[in-house]
Amino acid sequence: MVRLCDAVEATPGGQLAVLLPETDLAGALQTASRLLGLLRPGPEEGTAMAVGVASYPGPGITDAEGLLRAAQRAMERGRSAGGGILTPGARH
Repeated sequence: MVRLCDAVEATPGGQLAVLLPETDLAGALQTASRLLGLLRPGPEEGTAMAVGVASYPGPGITDAEGLLRAAQRAMERGRSAGGGILTPGARH
């Protein structure tokens, strides 16, 4: 699902961050959609998953911290909508 150059890391908040170098926003959305389909828990799990995607460079994204903040905001929008969805960040 991920390439050798990609990085998957756990964040302090118990979330996963997937970094996809040399991938545009459309490619990142496609990868995130596949991951969401693979990792989505069943209804018996009682949890919902939200995926936020951001791309660098992008509007207001000038560094790694800005990239992670944009993805976090996108994920929070998905979580507020009830989860189980993929939410893109700002498009450029």
